[in-house]
Amino acid sequence: ADSGKVQYRVLLNGVPYFPQSGEFTPLQAAPMDVALTLSNDEILIDENNVLRIEFQDYWGATDYWQTNFVGTYSGLMFLDSTGKYYSTDIGEILQYLDFGIIIAGQTTVEQAIVLRNTYGYPVNNILIRANQDNFPTGMSARFGTNEISFESLDQLLYAQTLDDGEELTFYIRLATQLGVTPPTSGEFDIIVTADKVI
Repeated sequence: ADSGKVQYRVLLNGVPYFPQSGEFTPLQAAPMDVALTLSNDEILIDENNVLRIEFQDYWGATDYWQTNFVGTYSGLMFLDSTGKYYSTDIGEILQYLDFGIIIAGQTTVEQAIVLRNTYGYPVNNILIRANQDNFPTGMSARFGTNEISFESLDQLLYAQTLDDGEELTFYIRLATQLGVTPPTSGEFDIIVTADKVI
């Protein structure tokens, strides 16, 4: 309030964030703006985070500003049935959807995948498909909206609106042709696109 010089430090979940040493910054003219960008690998996802900025003036008087927030990814996110993410919002793999050993001519058991909207706004026209460009010969990914009456579609289109925080569950299985010998292992991407609801 006296417009003297001030210094600050930032703590994230009780650990020094800026400066990393935990010391205060050099004294600077007041008032000052503090702008920080936190990346998703620095916060706790789906847990409470505490961001605290401590201020100190020339005479040593201290004050602070603090906020709590739940860390989230941003986008349309794939999760397993236990709520664990398959990847981050920038595409880093956290776990794989493993179909195990597949014998030529067989179709795998359906695997459930949860799609969660964490954009912060509703979306519609949700299109789910697999990138099958590098699929082994004789193998294809098939999609369904229901485990019991599995439709075995090339892709899924959901026209309804999915609000922020809402989820939907879809199913995928792999089909193979008899007589085709695919490579011993392989990977593929499941891709989702949607339109922002204005």
